[in-house]
Amino acid sequence: MRKLYAKLSNLLSRVNFNELWEGFHFYDFALYNDKEVFLKDKVISYDNRFIGNTAINYEGQYLAIWNVENPDKEDIEVLAACIVHEMFHAYQYELKESRWPQDLRTLDYPSDIENFKLKYAENKILAAAYLEKDKAKKKRLLTQFVSIRSRREAIIGDIIRCEYLSETAEGMAEYVGIMALKQISTEKYNARMEEYISYLSTESELFFDTRRISYFSGAVLLVIVSEVGISFYHQIGNCNSSVFEIVSANFDKTATVEIEDANLIEEMANKYFERKRAKFEDFFNADREYVQGEFQIIGYDPMNMIKTDNRILCSHFIMLKDRTTNAQIFLNGPVVVELEPKTINQAVAYFK
Repeated sequence: MRKLYAKLSNLLSRVNFNELWEGFHFYDFALYNDKEVFLKDKVISYDNRFIGNTAINYEGQYLAIWNVENPDKEDIEVLAACIVHEMFHAYQYELKESRWPQDLRTLDYPSDIENFKLKYAENKILAAAYLEKDKAKKKRLLTQFVSIRSRREAIIGDIIRCEYLSETAEGMAEYVGIMALKQISTEKYNARMEEYISYLSTESELFFDTRRISYFSGAVLLVIVSEVGISFYHQIGNCNSSVFEIVSANFDKTATVEIEDANLIEEMANKYFERKRAKFEDFFNADREYVQGEFQIIGYDPMNMIKTDNRILCSHFIMLKDRTTNAQIFLNGPVVVELEPKTINQAVAYFK
């Protein structure tokens, strides 16, 4: 692991951070597994401050962290770009970014078939805009993309902002990470972008994961906008508008767009909703301990959570605070949390 750390340090020293985003700079990082945490100048025993791939406040300084189980299997150049993504989160924290994803609200994203059909159409248009070489045609495709977004907003209302916030906090970080990869290896940048375009244009379950797909739609959108010469730079911490709102101000939101009838999306959506229900059934088919109380959700893995009615299934982990004792409770998944009615983060029980 120490050899991997040294190679990453050397690679990251060649990245021009300010070119990625004005004012952005290098942050210290840590690589960890379930036993040890490798820092710049020391190794410490693992503890649960190190969860997931993210940025944390460690001893008063922001630190990018990445879980590495097998150092020999890591693509060091891609890993460097991923760590830049997490460093950008550290930068966002430093500047007091306010536009973070509303993960618990996003779990209530509506199961509206018409919205999903339009979302699929806009994703395909975004992919086509990236592949298009002519700048004028790129802009026309972006206009169509923005117009469809406006139609979707009319259907599902303000909850669409959950997408906008994910594209902002995570999409910007992903954009910065992939542009770092472009500095490191053009070949791997192109391969990575091909993956993202495939995610956007291929029918898959990922399409219904609002939080996760926003990484890619946000990053691809910013790559395209950069290619056509439209500025989206802004002062993080002093801006309440999402990156989509910043970008869409340059386009006609009322343009007419012909949408194909995507019957396949309706079929896939219904299967996805059924699979989600089945995951809850599978969970409750096993004997579970039931714990009642007054809890607040204070930590979770947003990529591994689904919700049905007032219950959230967490396949990875969740952290609760007992509101009567203030004690923190860390629960490894799978675990189901039962919410207090009409709340998104207050729980009355959990099953494990």
